[in-house]
Amino acid sequence: AESWRTLFAVKSLRRCFNALPFIWASGARTQSLLSLVLYDVYTLNAFPRGLIASISQPFANAGLIIGASIAQRLMKRDPALVVRFLGGSAVLTAGCYLAIALSPNVWVAVVAALLQGGILAVLLPGIYSIFSVVIPAKVRSLGFVSAMVFIAPGVFILVFIGAIGDAFGLRYGIIVMIPLYILGFGIIGSSGKYLADDIQTVRVQSMAEQEVRKALAESDPKPLPIRHLDVGHDPLHGFFGVDSDVAPGGDVTPPPTPRAGSSPL
Repeated sequence: AESWRTLFAVKSLRRCFNALPFIWASGARTQSLLSLVLYDVYTLNAFPRGLIASISQPFANAGLIIGASIAQRLMKRDPALVVRFLGGSAVLTAGCYLAIALSPNVWVAVVAALLQGGILAVLLPGIYSIFSVVIPAKVRSLGFVSAMVFIAPGVFILVFIGAIGDAFGLRYGIIVMIPLYILGFGIIGSSGKYLADDIQTVRVQSMAEQEVRKALAESDPKPLPIRHLDVGHDPLHGFFGVDSDVAPGGDVTPPPTPRAGSSPL
């Protein structure tokens, strides 16, 4: 229970988790849907469909290399820029989906699919890179595994998209998928304003844990290290930037003012 509370205390992580069902259902399953479009709309058999899938891999590798280098530079400047970069990439990917759905011939669909594969290769690794810097170190493994829990509801979205494709055609299934895809990355985009603070919080927590380990090794335990503690009710702050060490047997006197942060402390 404590680990879950630690995870869901991270505002940007909560928003990323909420976006995962839409992104997984509308993005990760695209290759399967594209194969069905090539078969159902353009009557391509297994060999040309497999060939197209193979050709798309170099585009995906190139997109990953280029996108990773751009994201790394943006992360050094401002973590919020990475979220904007992912949002822009998602819009381009959605444009490729629309081109596939409205393609007048197979060549347009293939070119759009190759471009989509190159751009899509950046998005999911980009999301997990955000996870790696906002999940506290002591629950990082749980954080990555928990993403699978939030992906699971995407199965119901896939069923909905499949039903639309069966009833009206696969082109309409792809068109319906696009707003869901944009919605997912829109939710992630809203996490940008919290990202820098969450990263700083993780760093402070890691340094405080290191202090505790060092103190225990020196037989000088500090059971309650407090670092950069901010408490308040927007827009008012009870206190902020509090650094303190409470030794065994020590006392903490909370502020007497109501709603000033005594309960959280």
